Amino acid sequence: MLAQPDGQTPQELAARIRAASDLMGGRETLTVEGTVLVGRPRQIARAALRHEIPLRAVSLQARNQGRPEMAAWLRACARLARSPQGRAALTAVLTD
Repeated sequence: MLAQPDGQTPQELAARIRAASDLMGGRETLTVEGTVLVGRPRQIARAALRHEIPLRAVSLQARNQGRPEMAAWLRACARLARSPQGRAALTAVLTD
């Protein structure tokens, strides 16, 4: 299993991402690339992956809408999704 630069495995990073998403507020609405994404942060990230919308683009939209904490969370998701192992771990966390 590959470790991330900070020494954490993709599964450990995914667990941290899940914990952070649980601390964020309620439902959000973001429009990215003509697609409206609605829900809690994990639902939005899951929908973006399903519609093949880059998580970096979703992060930028969250930042533009004044949600810096959600934007940072989405950037962490995007970094994790770069590797096949990371994407699998992220997908598992987003579907729980």
